[in-house]
Amino acid sequence: MSQITTKIETLSMEAKSHHHPYGQYVVSLQGSIMIQCLGRELIVDENNFVYIPSGIAHTFRSLDQNEVLIINVPMNMVPNRDVKLMEEFSMIPIDGKLSLVMRLIRMEMEEVPDSNSIEYLYMFMYDTLRRAKRSKSIEFITGHFDQEIKVSELAVIEHYSENYYRAWFKRQTGMTPKEYIVKLRIEKAKILLVTTKYDISKIASQVGYNQNSSFTRVFKEATGLAPLLYRRQSQSTLGAEVEDLKLSES
Repeated sequence: MSQITTKIETLSMEAKSHHHPYGQYVVSLQGSIMIQCLGRELIVDENNFVYIPSGIAHTFRSLDQNEVLIINVPMNMVPNRDVKLMEEFSMIPIDGKLSLVMRLIRMEMEEVPDSNSIEYLYMFMYDTLRRAKRSKSIEFITGHFDQEIKVSELAVIEHYSENYYRAWFKRQTGMTPKEYIVKLRIEKAKILLVTTKYDISKIASQVGYNQNSSFTRVFKEATGLAPLLYRRQSQSTLGAEVEDLKLSES
């Protein structure tokens, strides 16, 4: 397949499994369907649609009377920069703009089945999917790394099982969730150590540690230096750079 194809189907209540060598959007026009893929089970209704990646086995069945719009997209239409991005099973909410696009696609299919306009309408959908692929759980970590975060909670955000989420997170970041959280905490602590006069207790609490000893141990493991030594060395280096800058400007 070298171009986008579309069809409208009624799916059976009997569970069926298959895979295909192209990406696929499934949009519910009426009713609800269940899709299992990559360790997730999602219910697709008229408020959302899903993207199923190329070559990945998935199972689907209808939950009631239904009608779905299926858009098949060959991988040669995915920019190289987005190939990894399009390897994840995703659910995307349908807002007002997307609802309009879905109606336009259906109208175009009925009036001019082979119309090139469908491809242009698809590109709007693609941009929406690309924005939606920004990991909600990673965004959550970024905003809450100073709090206790359970992997089970992060898995729920992505609609993954906990075991699958751990493997998925490793593929996305090269780290475990715990390693990623520690990295954010240490980077924030470095900034506070250099740019403020906060004592270690206050810095520890601001990056998620209740005890100075725990913060000091983790910081030293990450940087090779105790927090106060890191502060002295960093401020000394910064002071030397400022003096060099003054000399170069004089």
